[in-house]
Formats: sequence, structure tokens, C-alpha cells
Amino acid sequence: MIEGLSVHAGPQFGILVDADGGTEGFKKTNFGLNIGAGYELAGGIFFDARYTIGVSDIADLDGYDTGGYDLSVKTRNFQIGFGYRF
Repeated sequence: MIEGLSVHAGPQFGILVDADGGTEGFKKTNFGLNIGAGYELAGGIFFDARYTIGVSDIADLDGYDTGGYDLSVKTRNFQIGFGYRF
């Protein structure tokens, strides 16, 4: 095992607060799975990175003409972070 290294995995629940162009057409909640890793230096400084894979469809297409297509929208994002643990 490498001292200071951590592995992250688990669920994520999201709540839509705002979106470019408004929130119409999007569901207010979503669910995803996170995977990632982090490293903490001896002085308390840490770095981490995570990737979120959206599981739930966030498109709220009730009342919209989809042209007969079955549309699905899922989130995907990559996060990097750093900080100081005291």
C-alpha cells in the first residue's frame, strides 16, 4: 500500500439548481456513480480527481415533440481538487 494514497468510489445524488438557458426540460434530481483517487502529502496538502458516470436520465421531455425519437440525457463530469487538511 502507498502511504497517502486513497481510492474513492460510491454513489452521488444531485439536485438541479440552475442550468444555462433555464431548467425547463430537465429533471430536478439525478443519480450517478463516482470513481476516483487522491493523494495527501505529509504536510496536510492533498490532491484528488474524480469521474462521475450519470445513471439516471435527466431529460424531462413531457410535452415536447421528440420527433418519434427515444431521447436520453445523462451527466458525465470530471473533477479535480486540492486543499489543506488541518
